[in-house]
Amino acid sequence: MQLVFQITQHSRDLELMNSIVDFFGCGDIRVRGNYVDFICTKFSSIRDTIIPFFCEHPIVGVKSLDFKD
Repeated sequence: MQLVFQITQHSRDLELMNSIVDFFGCGDIRVRGNYVDFICTKFSSIRDTIIPFFCEHPIVGVKSLDFKD
């Protein structure tokens, strides 16, 4: 079992996705066809960087239920 944080966007948003890596200081970019993924699998990065960010800046909408889980 592995914890993964992933954001997927259209490949035209590659620059945006690279800026997310720079902002969080963790994760990798993977390009697959017309899509680009920001993927962070390092537990300590998710625990110490990603989760605190979304606690401070809550997600709005249905995805907030996934975050609470």
